[in-house]
Formats: sequence, structure tokens, C-alpha cells
Amino acid sequence: MSTAAVAVAAASARARRRILEALREQGALSPATASGLDQSDGMRRRVLGRLLRDSVVVQPEPDRFYLDEARLAEWEAAWRKRRTQLLTFVLSALVLLALGVLLFSTPH
Repeated sequence: MSTAAVAVAAASARARRRILEALREQGALSPATASGLDQSDGMRRRVLGRLLRDSVVVQPEPDRFYLDEARLAEWEAAWRKRRTQLLTFVLSALVLLALGVLLFSTPH
């Protein structure tokens, strides 16, 4: 992964964390307690768009948002599962590659 990609991933994670923290601090955890969010930052707007698309953050009316904690828990569990599957795949590929190198590089 390039340095730029790592920086973008870090900025995205930071924006997601700040959005979730802001909603929790404001007590915005239901439609009745929905509140506004700072959307002045472009990264924050993009991350908010993804959280809205995934129904982790809900917008019951214009410029009012709340965090769906149950949906966040499901989203995080799915993310952990995808990350584990990807890691398993990459490690398996590396093991197979190492075995291939060992088998074809040693004289028979």
C-alpha cells in the first residue's frame, strides 16, 4: 500500500472516529435526540456519506443525525470478519508461494 493510501485510510478512520464520538457526546442515539454534525471537512463528509449508506448513522431530517449503536455493532462485526478472511487469504497465498519456491528451487 502506498504512503498516500495509508494517509487516506488513516484520515478516513480518524474522521469516522470523530463522527461517532461527536454523536455519542451529543447523546444523538435516537431520532428524538438527533443532532447536527460538523461537515466542514471534505473527508468527514465522505465518511458520513458511507456511514449513512451503511445505516450506521441515520438522518431522520435534514442536517440532523443519530448513531444507531446496534447497526454499528453489526457493521464492526462484519468488518472484523472481512478483515480476518482477507488476512487468512493473504497468509495462505504466502505459504503456498513459499512452498512452491522450496519445492522448485531445491535439486531433486
